[in-house]
Amino acid sequence: MPHSLAQTWAIARCEFRIHWRRRGLKVMLLAHLVMQVFFFLWQYFQGSFILPGNPLNIPAADILTYNTGIVLLGSWPAAAVFLLVMYPFVAAEALPRDRQFGVRELLDSLPLPRPVYLAGKVLGVWLSVAAAVLPVMALSGVAWRIMVGPYRLGPFLAAMLLGTNVLILLNCGLTVLAAAGQPNALRALLVGLACVIVVPLLLQQAGTSSPLQLLNPLRPTILYYYMDNAVWPDIVWLGRTLRAAEAYALAAAAGLLELIVAGVLAFGAGRPGGER
Repeated sequence: MPHSLAQTWAIARCEFRIHWRRRGLKVMLLAHLVMQVFFFLWQYFQGSFILPGNPLNIPAADILTYNTGIVLLGSWPAAAVFLLVMYPFVAAEALPRDRQFGVRELLDSLPLPRPVYLAGKVLGVWLSVAAAVLPVMALSGVAWRIMVGPYRLGPFLAAMLLGTNVLILLNCGLTVLAAAGQPNALRALLVGLACVIVVPLLLQQAGTSSPLQLLNPLRPTILYYYMDNAVWPDIVWLGRTLRAAEAYALAAAAGLLELIVAGVLAFGAGRPGGER
């Protein structure tokens, strides 16, 4: 393994252990689990399930599609809310925490390139949050299978594996890098708040159909992609309404661009004279 990759992996492993030894990630995991149970019970008491005897008189050929929609509506929004807003708060303090506790000075004395350090931190946060979210999603899938019955596994796995990891990388990575120049965890949390609350509110003024929504950290096109496409916000690009898949791809590309910009700024914050 190349030396730089070995260093990146070592930092990621250390970050993973730190997150799981702290209470922040565990609290978010517990809250996510409670929210998932709430969504499950809400769907149950709403009578959305096709109970034995099929009291809703849905044709047998449509039951699989119906069940799939119920499962996604009951599992994906809960996960997306935490991935878009809550978990990024936990991630935001990853870099300022090192500076606050004097670890940064030790790392600066080592032959550790700044890009490797940043990449290791982002990778560590990604692995930490994925380790919290994916088991909850998997247990949710099993619970829905028991209560609802057969449903299409492909769309559920797409949301669980692709959708969750895209949002973890984009939003948690963004808050990690955006808060890189902050001196302490409190200031980092404020930056995280600005990323996932203030910026979306400002972009909302442009309208839900504006291409600027592709830059929205709440990722509306990705959020609604795994739900009913009838409710996803239409994005008008150069006079043409984008299809759901096109908007998803462009939103992911825009999120990667945001990560690159935040990474450049984080690299500049670590250069001599770049921190205050």
